[in-house]
Amino acid sequence: MTDRSTRTFVALAATVALLLPVAGINAAQKKKPAPKKPAPVKKADPKAGMALFASEGCKTCHKTKDHADGGAMADLSKVGAEHTAAQLTAFIKNPAAKAPAMPAFKGSPDALANIVAYLLTQK
Repeated sequence: MTDRSTRTFVALAATVALLLPVAGINAAQKKKPAPKKPAPVKKADPKAGMALFASEGCKTCHKTKDHADGGAMADLSKVGAEHTAAQLTAFIKNPAAKAPAMPAFKGSPDALANIVAYLLTQK
């Protein structure tokens, strides 16, 4: 190699050595472990929600298409067409502002999700 070609080679090698880490192609770079996947969300069960609607006492005051013998308070037969899951969940957890006579739901998050899934079938 001539003096000129040696200098060109060294300059090129230095440029590549400087650019590799910038471009993220560093051979010594270790791979990061894959992020942990969140636990699968348990799908709410409308059938279980229908049973809970009765056993939790909701039908004492409320009617639905499946519980026509429910009480005389708000008829929930079309509530699923009028409200989202988030709206229903928030209301059932803390109904005092809009329905002071209605008790807040004290059951498990899964039970609440099932009741909301059931109410969303009421359209």
